[in-house]
Amino acid sequence: MVKWLEEEDFVQQLKAQTDFAHTQILICANSISDTSKLQTYILNRDVDFICKPLNSSELKLRLRLAYEKSDAIKQKRTIDGEIATQKIADAKPEKSKQPVFEDDVLQTILGEDKDKYRMIIENAGESILLIQHGRIIFSNPATTKMLGFSFEELSGAEFVSFLHPDDKTEVIDNHHQRLKGNTIPLYQTRVVTNKGEYVHVEVKAARFEYDGQPAAVGFLTDVSDKLKVESALKENEERYRLFFDKSIEPICIISAQTFRFLDVNEAFTQLYGYSKEELLQKSVKDISAQKDLSESAIKETVKSGSIIIPSRKHRKKDGTVMNVRISAGPFVWKGEKVLYAIVRDVTEQLLLEQEVKDSKELLQNMADSMSAYVGVADAETIKYKFVNQRFVEAFQKKRSDIIGAYYADVMGIENANFAMKYINKVRAGKAASYINTFGLASGKRWINVNFTPSFNSEGEVKDIIILSHDITKQKQAELDLQHAKEQLEIQNGELRELNATKNKFFSIIAHDLKSPFNALLGIGSLLKENLKNNDLDGAEAMADLMYDSASNSFELLENLLNWSRVQISRMKINPKQVKLQGVVDEVIQLYNVKAVQKKIQLKECSQNDIEAYIDEDMISSVLRNLVSNAIKYTKQNGVISIDLSIEKGKTQLVVSDTGVGMNQQRLENLFKAESCYTTAGTDNEQGTGLGLILCHEFVHLNKGEISVSSEPGIGTTFKVVLPLSKT
Repeated sequence: MVKWLEEEDFVQQLKAQTDFAHTQILICANSISDTSKLQTYILNRDVDFICKPLNSSELKLRLRLAYEKSDAIKQKRTIDGEIATQKIADAKPEKSKQPVFEDDVLQTILGEDKDKYRMIIENAGESILLIQHGRIIFSNPATTKMLGFSFEELSGAEFVSFLHPDDKTEVIDNHHQRLKGNTIPLYQTRVVTNKGEYVHVEVKAARFEYDGQPAAVGFLTDVSDKLKVESALKENEERYRLFFDKSIEPICIISAQTFRFLDVNEAFTQLYGYSKEELLQKSVKDISAQKDLSESAIKETVKSGSIIIPSRKHRKKDGTVMNVRISAGPFVWKGEKVLYAIVRDVTEQLLLEQEVKDSKELLQNMADSMSAYVGVADAETIKYKFVNQRFVEAFQKKRSDIIGAYYADVMGIENANFAMKYINKVRAGKAASYINTFGLASGKRWINVNFTPSFNSEGEVKDIIILSHDITKQKQAELDLQHAKEQLEIQNGELRELNATKNKFFSIIAHDLKSPFNALLGIGSLLKENLKNNDLDGAEAMADLMYDSASNSFELLENLLNWSRVQISRMKINPKQVKLQGVVDEVIQLYNVKAVQKKIQLKECSQNDIEAYIDEDMISSVLRNLVSNAIKYTKQNGVISIDLSIEKGKTQLVVSDTGVGMNQQRLENLFKAESCYTTAGTDNEQGTGLGLILCHEFVHLNKGEISVSSEPGIGTTFKVVLPLSKT
């Protein structure tokens, strides 16, 4: 680094033992009157000095001393300029007719030490020019690099041809003054490059003698980047002022050390009622209405980097106290660490917030006193924003756990899915409600949920008000009433059946039992006459008729008795494991004579190993009734089949015939006592219709099932399914 000093300043710095070793290589003094004193100072420091005015021998001496003493030179450090460079305007160099070459100049100036000092000049970061008679007689590599011209193009060219036209007068005047021995301070100008661009440079030059004639050595430093930075800083400053002054937000800048106002904008002065001049004479403490504010808050801001104070009390010039919200942070302003603060008057806002808070508390208290479950959810997200105490207690959760939670998280996925169609209706602006069961802390409850939309100022649905009532008691009463109604219907049905049973019972007694006894009386009278007349053949025929009539009466009485026992639940069932083939054989043997008389074939499928877990007497009665009916309604030369099998773990008993069959209406009422009726058989046999009803009762008492299929003119098939075993 090169620094120029007047002799007085130079000597003062030497006396103060200024340490230049780490920052400077050469100190160039304008003049030194005592050379011996200079050399004494040089020997005691790691720096070297060049003075002016200089002649060639003196410059050679100073450069040699610099080379031998400077640590920077020993480490091959380059010579840096103290000030940055800039660009200049446009001009073409004019060549000298007799150019001076680099080696000639260095040889003349440095003599035998030329090679030793070449490194200093070639590695210098600054542009170095030697000018004599207005022409360039020497330039270093930094010059060719900065301007883009070669050494040959620069050598012998007039130096003014590289200047910006607007700068030539000033530079030429400075050059002439320098050659006269006058001191010219550091100045800026513009030089042209080979591309026609201008570079801003800072110029420091000195006079010296070359070949007995005055010349000048110039050091040019490119300060273009520096100027750009300065321009950007200026632009930022202008932007800052524009933002700061025109902002509608009150802004101030405060000293981090004294807490005084350094700057305030117009909005700040309007807020506090002071002029800017008055505020710049005050500190933060002067406008604070609270003792605990200023210094601690500012120190915290400096420490943390930023701070927001939600509410502080400040006093205006007229004495009015206001609540302000402060956003503050540190920054560097004009080289000083300061704080900015943006202040907002929130007095009315706080009053409004307090009113809102009071309203919310009133709403909360009113909602908490209600027996209904009250909630408010966001219409878009269906997240809870508000719930009352009753709601909290119902789910036994903290209010904070419910607020912000989704409807599905609180009510359950199943209920949420069920409710979505109603929620979508409310989103469209319509009220909706539904009833469903919810698992609450107290157990399963019936809840009537009512959704009501809440609109914003633009008429859009913002929230959903959810008002729910526990209607479990009411619902239970409805269910009990419904159950009672159903029970009443059942009882009415039973009463109708009992009434039909009673009517059927008396009908049998009045008609079906009366007829056989009338027949017995008539046959008895005829038998008596035949015996008187010794008509044995007629007496035998009458005896057969009497037997048949008595048998039918016995069968009727037996069915009637069993049926009545079932109706009054006095008939006991005694199930056991029974081989059904034996039951089938007994029934076939019992009805074989009747079948033969009607020329009907009774067929059975012998299955000795098939069993069922049944009451043998009941199932025997069932089979007797089914076979008796089959014989009654099958014409001569017909066939009746009895089959046993096991299907799907159940025992099946099937009785089928080729009889007259039944229509669909008859089939639907076949096992109903209130609608049963009987028809005469193919040989005009009489019946009561009670047998099939008895079959149905007996089969169900044995935990079985009975079904029938029939087709008129084709025949009928009864299927009885019974348990195969006890388990």
